[in-house]
Amino acid sequence: MPPPPGIEDPKAIAYWQEQRAACADLIHLVDHEMGLVLDALEQRGWLDDTLIIASTDHGDRMGEFNKWHKSMPEDGSVRTPWFVRLPGVIPAGAETSAMISSVDIAATCIAAAGIERPLEELLPASPSENWWRHLCGESAAAYKVAYSETFGWRLACDEEWKYIYMPADGSERLHNRSQDPLDQHNLIDDPALSAVRDKLRMALMHHLSQVHAPDTQDFHRERASNQAARAAFRKQWEHLPQVPSVPR
Repeated sequence: MPPPPGIEDPKAIAYWQEQRAACADLIHLVDHEMGLVLDALEQRGWLDDTLIIASTDHGDRMGEFNKWHKSMPEDGSVRTPWFVRLPGVIPAGAETSAMISSVDIAATCIAAAGIERPLEELLPASPSENWWRHLCGESAAAYKVAYSETFGWRLACDEEWKYIYMPADGSERLHNRSQDPLDQHNLIDDPALSAVRDKLRMALMHHLSQVHAPDTQDFHRERASNQAARAAFRKQWEHLPQVPSVPR
């Protein structure tokens, strides 16, 4: 098992090699269990008539550049895939780089079921978007910015750029997703990229104004700035070699 990038301490490398091997074993278990579901569908003659969407919640960082645990804005944690199958409807082997989000599963399934009622009636105040025609190869991907957040950060990204905002201290990050896939080079202060920064910053502000009720805004702001709570949370793992100093 290869060591994670950016780690040189032999003790930390050995620890993460063990953790990565355990993660690979868990993935193998998930593959096996999904295979049982597919086998059951096939035995009943339902496999090719069943829409299958396989996705996941989030990723756990596995030691890359001293990053660990979940709830990180880097792609190793926040970027998750969709695997979609419906023979004769969805082209086999096709790939898309469209900015599809997990919240879009709901609207996409509604469209796949042939339900024609407006989404605002079925999913009031939901940011879910319908990608069914795109997955079927019937339409090009519409431009979209994807969003993600947790108590310590907010982000907006398109296919090329990722903008991250940290509410606790007001700091910002900007990363080129193709040239910097591990999010190591912050370009937020590059004057040549001010238009990119401003576009994604405004997109994020608009998104948050739409999906957060006023009472939850205060809750998230207070939680993000609670350094003592964040330090206590990380203290549970201080004995491990890869854990950064706290508070972070």
